[in-house]
Amino acid sequence: MSSNIKIKKICQHCGQEFIARTTVTKYCGDNCAKKAYKVKVRNEKIKSSEKQFALQKESIKPKSDLNSYFALKTLDYLTVKEAALLLKCDCRTIYLMVKSKRLPSINLSQRKTRILKKDIDALFETSQPDKESFTRTYSS
Repeated sequence: MSSNIKIKKICQHCGQEFIARTTVTKYCGDNCAKKAYKVKVRNEKIKSSEKQFALQKESIKPKSDLNSYFALKTLDYLTVKEAALLLKCDCRTIYLMVKSKRLPSINLSQRKTRILKKDIDALFETSQPDKESFTRTYSS
């Protein structure tokens, strides 16, 4: 059942003028129809992915940032990782300080080392040396 109708149309994909044999033809040929279909499927996938992302974003509640400097300042007991963040050093440095007894700590169980924030603050409290002991040491 072919039609003798010849209608001038513009391809919805490439924009070129063509002669259509039916009133519902949208594309100039098979290649443009296939390319338009791929673009349509791609856009649908992008839209569904964006919807899924929006749903995930709504379902995830933002956690309070316990690693922020101000949150760490309010805690009394710190983990090794938190102490390292507070002192801006590596965790291994904290473990070395604990091992050498420069930083007092308590080991609750394996991987549960806790450090008092007061002890970290005490690291920076230095007593002023007496003038006499200073002169005695360096004058001889």
